[in-house]
Amino acid sequence: MSKNFTVKYKNEILGTIDVNNYTFNPNDRCDRRFLPRQLRHTRATKKDVLEFLESRIVQRDNQGIRGIVRSLGLDSYNPISIISKTKGMDLNDCIWVTSNPSEDYYEVHIRENPDKYVKKIGL
Repeated sequence: MSKNFTVKYKNEILGTIDVNNYTFNPNDRCDRRFLPRQLRHTRATKKDVLEFLESRIVQRDNQGIRGIVRSLGLDSYNPISIISKTKGMDLNDCIWVTSNPSEDYYEVHIRENPDKYVKKIGL
């Protein structure tokens, strides 16, 4: 049984990532200009999918990575586990990753709910 992530632009489903095989299946009805650069290829490779996922999380060479990983309740740096916890959210855009395709951007995204996250990230 494979685990899938849904890649969204706000609430528009851009496609799904099969985490076991590191494949991306684009939504044929999505506006392709919203697809992240790494996933725009006709057939995104495993390297493209991994590059996309890692671009959505704190980098492994971050000086405070041990503390960040611990604060997420994880034992080690694992991109899939970090994405599961953070949804790949970024303040710079409206793209995010979820394991629940029916999850609503306006209820969970940090851009829309900063007060929910400020205490957690220590701003």
